[in-house]
Amino acid sequence: MQKELQVFLPYPKSCITQRFGANANYSYARDGLKGHTAYDWGEIYDTKSKKYIGAAWGSPIPNCTFDAYCYSHLNEGNKDLNAYRAVFFLVETETGLYEVSYGHLSTFEAQVGKTYQPGDVIGYVGNTGDVFVGDHEVTALEKNAGSHAGAHLHGPQVRPVKKVTKRSSKKQYLQDSKGVLKKDGFYFEVIDYNNGFNGCVSLAPFSTETLATDYKASIPPPPPITEHAQALQDFAGEIAKEIPSMPEPRKIETQNALQKLFEAIKKILYGGY
Repeated sequence: MQKELQVFLPYPKSCITQRFGANANYSYARDGLKGHTAYDWGEIYDTKSKKYIGAAWGSPIPNCTFDAYCYSHLNEGNKDLNAYRAVFFLVETETGLYEVSYGHLSTFEAQVGKTYQPGDVIGYVGNTGDVFVGDHEVTALEKNAGSHAGAHLHGPQVRPVKKVTKRSSKKQYLQDSKGVLKKDGFYFEVIDYNNGFNGCVSLAPFSTETLATDYKASIPPPPPITEHAQALQDFAGEIAKEIPSMPEPRKIETQNALQKLFEAIKKILYGGY
């Protein structure tokens, strides 16, 4: 588990079109917010590479944190393009627990129940939900006609939460498609929901200077795994599940044998390290 939350960049900083707390249009006041709840990322023309870079419609969205557990999709399968599509993750660290989300998706890639690492593709940029071009709010009619105007990424949006075992009517909790989220016996209370940003906080204190895709590219590929060794490892794992129900002498013998077996498998799979 990481000590503190680290958030990699989804795109170069030059692609930021709106920062946390900005109040670029009337929608924030309409929704009772002080301002924008995350960073927005758009598409720009890069004069060095002489290419367009950033969050164009359909661009892959990289996950930007370590050990991001996907707990929910919002509006997946909803054909209304004015319905905000977003994907939500839980990220636990030694110093805190966070919801991290990404919004205005066109389509989803991340699967609920799975965990993702920096650079993994979790979805694709879209213009679902409320999006603007200048002061003009792009309408559903325009989107249904094929317009990609206003396409951008909202996020990573960061919201500190805490685990609790009981709920209060005075508090707000994370929700998934079934209602209030409950995982491993815990609810997830938003720590400061009434801060004017629905409990969200600025990305800046957690942000690195590294692109999520660059981080992923820097990791050497794992050693090749032979089919037979992998099958043996899986079989040994099944035996290990039976150990607690074994009588004591056999339990110790099996544990010792499995330890030697796992060490041998590790040498086969990973060259002894």
